[in-house]
Amino acid sequence: MIWFEILVLIALLLFLVGLLTAYIFLRVAARRLNPQRYIGASVLGPSPRAKYREEIAASTDFARSLPSERLTISAEDGISLSARLILPENPKRCVLLFHGFRSSPERDFNIMIPFLYENDCALLLVDARAHGQSGGIYMTYGVMEGRDCVLWTKELQKRLPALPLFIYGTSMGASAVMFAADKELSPTVKGAIADCGFTSPHAILAFSWKRKMKSSPVTIMPFISVLIRLVCGYNPKVCVKDSLKNASIPYLFIHGTEDKTVPYRMSVENSAACRSAHKLLLIEGGEHCTNCFAARNEYCAKILRFFSEAESQ
Repeated sequence: MIWFEILVLIALLLFLVGLLTAYIFLRVAARRLNPQRYIGASVLGPSPRAKYREEIAASTDFARSLPSERLTISAEDGISLSARLILPENPKRCVLLFHGFRSSPERDFNIMIPFLYENDCALLLVDARAHGQSGGIYMTYGVMEGRDCVLWTKELQKRLPALPLFIYGTSMGASAVMFAADKELSPTVKGAIADCGFTSPHAILAFSWKRKMKSSPVTIMPFISVLIRLVCGYNPKVCVKDSLKNASIPYLFIHGTEDKTVPYRMSVENSAACRSAHKLLLIEGGEHCTNCFAARNEYCAKILRFFSEAESQ
């Protein structure tokens, strides 16, 4: 009998250790940080973008210098969402920019902001939930951000009814615009761009655990999944591929072949699942969130061509 009690005690201790480990990982991987720790180019550190520090700093300064209007809307769950609307003199379209994990639009879209602005694009620089001036404690790896994306398209339709809209996301923001694929987007949305997006929260968290902790995620992921459901309120196993199966707008998928943060096979899978018209651009040697630097001319030309083709349909 005593051996049974010992085994039960060991099992309980292992369960508690697993739960505590999952909780710590979740705080690191999903909870809001002080905004000053991830706004702009000051937090590049050892990331692939570090080599482009000066260009990112210059483009960030440019983005912040542009006249803008601060917009605020309410999410479905009541969280306050914030964004900056930047209007050139004669805009041809409006591009809604959705940034990645613990980042900002200025940091993630860096040189693309002046490029798009100079090509007569109105820009909506969205602070994702749990980032910047938006409310919320936990980010949801594109799940709720996808629903927030839909609300922003409807807000922009009201404000700029004559302009075609495009949703453009990078990393977690890319997954947000893919999760929006099967939802009721504004009818003025003409297309979506997903740069280095992942397939599901569960898949990218498991991949990140294995990469950072150098151990199998098999035993820890059940604990993480339970905590995400209880604390963050969503199912981490939902997959953008299921949303893309019902997509009605064209998608441009972009990914770098040397991305160590989100493997490029995920964009290959996402592209294969997309029901609507779509294209896949793989950037040879591109690292995470650096594709616009790695193949600048090809990247920019592809995006302008995508705008033109989508608007002509």
